[in-house]
Amino acid sequence: MNTGDIIDNHYELKHQLGRGSFGEVWLATDTYLGLDVALKFYVAMDDNGRQEFRDEYSKAFRLRHNNLLTPSYYGEWNGQPYLVLEYCPASAAAQLGRLDEPTLWRFIADVADGLAYMHSSNPTLVHQDIKPANILQKTDGHYAITDFGISVSLRSTMLRQSGREAASSVGGSIPYMGPELFGAKPVPIMASDVWALGVTIYEMATGELPFMAQGGIMQKNGAEVPELGDKWSAQLNYLLKRCLALNTWERPLASNILKYATNILDGINPCELKDGGNVSASPAYAPTKREVPTAQPMTNQFPNLKFSTDVDCQIYIDGTLRGEVVTEQIKMIPLRQGDYILKFVSLKNSADSYQTRFSMPNAEKLFDIQLKPIEIDRETKEREIAEKKRQLEEFIESLQMEEVDGGTFWMGAHSNKIKTGFLKSEPDTSIPNYDSSAEPDEWPVHQVEVSSFFIGKFPVTIKIWQTVMGNNPSRYTTPDLPIVSVSWNDCQEFIGKLNALTGKHFRLPTEAEWEYAARGGYRSKGYKYAGSDNADDVAWFEGNSSNERHIVGRKKPNELGLYDMSGNVLEWCQDWYGPYTKEDLQVNPTGPEKGQYRVIRGGCWCYSRMASRVSSRKTMFPGNTSENCGLRLAMSVESNE
Repeated sequence: MNTGDIIDNHYELKHQLGRGSFGEVWLATDTYLGLDVALKFYVAMDDNGRQEFRDEYSKAFRLRHNNLLTPSYYGEWNGQPYLVLEYCPASAAAQLGRLDEPTLWRFIADVADGLAYMHSSNPTLVHQDIKPANILQKTDGHYAITDFGISVSLRSTMLRQSGREAASSVGGSIPYMGPELFGAKPVPIMASDVWALGVTIYEMATGELPFMAQGGIMQKNGAEVPELGDKWSAQLNYLLKRCLALNTWERPLASNILKYATNILDGINPCELKDGGNVSASPAYAPTKREVPTAQPMTNQFPNLKFSTDVDCQIYIDGTLRGEVVTEQIKMIPLRQGDYILKFVSLKNSADSYQTRFSMPNAEKLFDIQLKPIEIDRETKEREIAEKKRQLEEFIESLQMEEVDGGTFWMGAHSNKIKTGFLKSEPDTSIPNYDSSAEPDEWPVHQVEVSSFFIGKFPVTIKIWQTVMGNNPSRYTTPDLPIVSVSWNDCQEFIGKLNALTGKHFRLPTEAEWEYAARGGYRSKGYKYAGSDNADDVAWFEGNSSNERHIVGRKKPNELGLYDMSGNVLEWCQDWYGPYTKEDLQVNPTGPEKGQYRVIRGGCWCYSRMASRVSSRKTMFPGNTSENCGLRLAMSVESNE
C-alpha cells in the first residue's frame, strides 16, 4: 500500500500512522464524505482465516460505547481484512508522564467505563492487551479503547498465516501481562485486563513501566508493587495497589474502578474498593489431609481451583492434564466462565482422586480432579537444569557486550569558520569537533560525562531476534545480518522478553552513550567516522554497499572494538529527539522528557557517507519501521553485577 492508493473506490490513503505485529494503520480520506478516517489493515489471510476474522469481529461490531473505538465498516483488500475507524489524532502513549491528577482520574474513568462494558457483554469480551498505545483520545477529549475483539485463536491464526509463531498462548505485551499469564497454560481473564490497567496508570503517571518492563513474572518472583510517590494522592496509590494485586480475586472489577474514579472526580470521598469476586482471599493452607469449604458463586470472574501438595504432581481435570504443582507451592487452575468456585483444596496425598460438586444456575456440574506424582528422578532433573543454565549462559555470551569505561567528551559537531587576513575563512578550532558537514541539529557542541556501561559489539542480528521473539520482521533471512524493520516500540518488547529470558537488564543506549561509544570512548582518536577518517575503512554506505545490508563485523572496528557503528543500518536510541542545549557539563543526559520522534544514529547502507559520521542525527516515529533501521543493545554496569 502506498500514499494515494484508493481502497474499494472509497478511501484514499494519506500516510501511515503506525505498524504492529498484525498489520498497519493508515490515515485515509473518506472520498464520499470528505472526512478523515483511520484504516487498520491486518495481515493477508486465506479464506478460512478471513472467515475466522469475520466471525470474531461480528461480536465487536455489536458493541457500542463512547469509550470503545468500534469499527464502522469491515472490508477486504488484496486478501487483507481491514476496519474503518474514527480517526483519533492523539494516543495516550504520547501523554506518558504529562497528565495532572484530575486528568489522570478522567482517563481512568473512561478506560474503566469501556472495560466494564466489554466485561459485561454476552459473551464476555476480554481485551488482552490494555496499554497506552491501545487507548486513543477522541476529538471530544474522551479516551477510547481500541484493538478489542481479537481472540487468542485469531491472534494465532494471523501469526501463523504471516509465517510466524505465537510466543505465548495468550495475547498481550509482556510489560502489561499479569502474573497469572506467566505459566504453562495461561488463560486471559477480566482480572488480567485490570492488572494491565494498573500498569497503564503507573506508566501514565510516571512515564515509566513498573517491574522493569518484565510484567507479572517479576511479581510472581516477589517484586512489590511500586509507589507513585508523594506527588500523587493516597487514593491513586491505593487504586494502583488494588489493580496490581498478585491474586486475581483481590483485584476490583472494572465497574468498581469506574465508580471509585467517578466519586473522586465528583468530590465524593470514595468507599473502599470491592474485590473482583464475591469471596475473600483464602486463609493459609490447612494441615489437614483435605479441606473443602463451601462453594461460593463467582458471577463476574473466571473461577480457580487452588492446589497445594507435599510432592511434585501433575493435575488432571476431567481426564485432561491442566498443569503441574511443585511441592509447597500454590497452583491455581482456571475453569470456565460461569462455573462456581471452590475456595481452595489442600491435598497432602498426591495420589488422591475424587469428585467435587459445583452448584450451577440451572444444573449441577461434576469435576473429577486427580493429582499424579511426577515420575522423574532428581538426578535427571538436576542435569536438565544444569543444561538449561549452560545454554542460557552461552546465549548471553553470544550477545557480545563490551564494557565501556565512563568519561567526559565533547558531543555534537559544528561548521563554524572565522575570517582571517584578506577575508579568508578558516575552521574555528577554538570549539572542538569542527566538521564542515555538520548539520544544524548537531550544534551546539557541549560537554557530556557518561558513566561506565556495556554496549553490543555488533548490532542485534536476525539470529538473536528470532531466538528471543520467535519471528523475523525483516524480509532477509541470513542469520548474521542485522535485524531491520523493527520499530522503537518493537525494540522495547524485544528487550522486555530478552530480560525475562536472561534475568538481565538490557536496554537501548542513550544518545550520549551511543555517540561516546562511536567516538571510541576514552580511547578516542577524534575520527570523523567510528574508527577512521576514511569511511570506506569502517562503514557501509551508498557507493560501496552494492545496495545491500551486510553481515555484521565485515569492516574494521573502532577504538573500542565496536563494529558497524558507522553505516550498515541505523540504530534506535532510547531518547526522544530534541535540540541540543549549550549548558555546563551534562551528566548522563537522557534527552527531552517528551517528544514526537525517537533518535536513530549511525547512518546506513543506502545513505551518503556523511550520514555515517559519529555526530550525525536522524529521527523516526517510535511506532514506525524501516528496512534501514535496527538496534544495538546497552546495559548499565550496575545492572550486570
